[in-house]
Amino acid sequence: MAFGLVRNGLSLPRRLTGGVLLAACLGIVACSDGTDVNSDVVEATPDIEEVAEDGDATLVGERTALRGSFDQAVDESAFELREETLFPDDAVLVINVSGADYTLPGDEETELWVVGTIVMFEQAAVSEQYDLVFDSEVYDEYEGRTVILADYIALAPDPETLVDDSDAFYGQRVFVDGEIEQVLAPDAFTMDNEDAFGDKGLLVVGAAPDLTEENPVAISGIMMPFSIATLEADYELVWDAELKQTLEQNYDGRPTLVSDELYPFSK
Repeated sequence: MAFGLVRNGLSLPRRLTGGVLLAACLGIVACSDGTDVNSDVVEATPDIEEVAEDGDATLVGERTALRGSFDQAVDESAFELREETLFPDDAVLVINVSGADYTLPGDEETELWVVGTIVMFEQAAVSEQYDLVFDSEVYDEYEGRTVILADYIALAPDPETLVDDSDAFYGQRVFVDGEIEQVLAPDAFTMDNEDAFGDKGLLVVGAAPDLTEENPVAISGIMMPFSIATLEADYELVWDAELKQTLEQNYDGRPTLVSDELYPFSK
């Protein structure tokens, strides 16, 4: 498996971007050979409250990305997501249709990153399409309401938590945003977020950014302690001996994000 970069045609949530315009790349897979980035630009997606209150179904059918706080589990396939505000109002039901397991936060601070499609919930239709079994006593209250059919769910801790409590996230899929601090190779760079990572930044490997330093990005991937041996065993590295030595000297054992998706955006 070669390191690669998958960019989805999704904008980032307002919580993350502040309503800025975002570069969105639709269906492009870019490996370290430098595939061009699609220059299409789309606006930030609705927030959680807007999705939950979409009574006239204007958002139904839209693909969206939401970042929010875990509210409560409904069952093994679904949970409610809410805004991280002092007085949260509406929460939206998120149903996992990815076929993959997901991890819910173990604390109140860690948020979730959810990507999926907004639909008007119909138990029978969703059950048939995704081979899910719903308990009508639980799901009747969601019938006819807007929900998210999620094909991607990841923990979204803040950068400081991701580094300071890295052991809790090793082996987990996470989502983190910040700026590119230093490009070390086509598939390795450091990422900074308001100096939360100290002078070395968070090492990201696996992405192939045709972006510049100080470019804001959002990354998803798997966290692990940096190890040349592990990376060489699991991935097709193209690093030369000098780069390997430099990375090993500076990052051996440090928290590292093995990226599989990168969302560039502009301020």
